[in-house]
Amino acid sequence: MAMDPSVAVQRRQFVLNNGICEQRTRMSQHPDMPALIGINGKVHDPKRIDVETRLGTTEIWEILSVGMPHPFHIHGAMFRILSLDGKPPPEHLAGLKDVVLVEDKAELLVSFTRPATREHPFMYHCHILEHEDAGMMGQYTCA
Repeated sequence: MAMDPSVAVQRRQFVLNNGICEQRTRMSQHPDMPALIGINGKVHDPKRIDVETRLGTTEIWEILSVGMPHPFHIHGAMFRILSLDGKPPPEHLAGLKDVVLVEDKAELLVSFTRPATREHPFMYHCHILEHEDAGMMGQYTCA
């Protein structure tokens, strides 16, 4: 069954920052320096749930990449790419995905079909290991 954007229950925006974030990077050797990467101005905090979704729903996630291209990955959910930089995706990017290279902006139709609790949330993050380790990721629940 094809995913239909008209059934999306919510639209969210995620900004993959390559700039100063509100919090300091936990892994930093210089704790007085602000974090340089994060999502929506925040570095990852394992105690924080960033997004709460509903099982069986579909959402549109707009991903903005600031500073450089970022491969964006979502655990526990599949998505269809609606647009890349305002244009329909090329044919080879049709179908369900769990990671997409975002050079500027991507719109994703995300389907939530697997439960995730506060004790065991799913992650979304940049798939560049150094960015993920430095805090460019968030957590979501699905109930």
